[in-house]
Amino acid sequence: MTTSSDSDLLRRWLDGHSEAAFEELVGRYAGLVRMAATRAGCDAATASEAAQMTFIALARKARVLAGRQSLGGWLYLTAMLQAKNALSLQRHEAKKRDLFRTHMETPDDPATGTWQQMQPVLNEAMKALSENDREMILLRFYRSLSMSEIGNLLGIAKEAAQKRVNRATDRLRRQFERRGWKASDASMTYAGQLQGNCALGTR
Repeated sequence: MTTSSDSDLLRRWLDGHSEAAFEELVGRYAGLVRMAATRAGCDAATASEAAQMTFIALARKARVLAGRQSLGGWLYLTAMLQAKNALSLQRHEAKKRDLFRTHMETPDDPATGTWQQMQPVLNEAMKALSENDREMILLRFYRSLSMSEIGNLLGIAKEAAQKRVNRATDRLRRQFERRGWKASDASMTYAGQLQGNCALGTR
């Protein structure tokens, strides 16, 4: 039995919308792609995510790549790049979480000090947000969900979840500033309080 070339499979998928042809390509190179991501430093979960993004990239660039008899080299390099991007995003998120933990102020008595001043400002700022923005803030900082977890919960891509969280965070920061809190103080304090066991009036 003659084995179809990568080019043949890609053209069958492009011209005939053959999902079987694309699945054969995925099966042919899935091991290579995961290996490349693992060698780039990914754990199993991140390697699988990088592999998925690699094959999504293949689908998007199928017409450009359809003339190649072998896709192994392109897939290997793309998997390495996707792994690098995934690891970079993980480090960025970890750095932000560490910064919040380092600077957050959690008074022993929630009725005194910073929390006493912060609570009404936080509640009013949260109430001023749209329902969607408020939900993103609570998912990210109160429930401490990762971008992937938020994306899965909402049925959107991780990148889209990141954008929504960033927009909501910026809007909450502006609400703090309108109420006389400096953005630097607010960005450190509200995240810590939301991650704690505080009770929000908007929950």
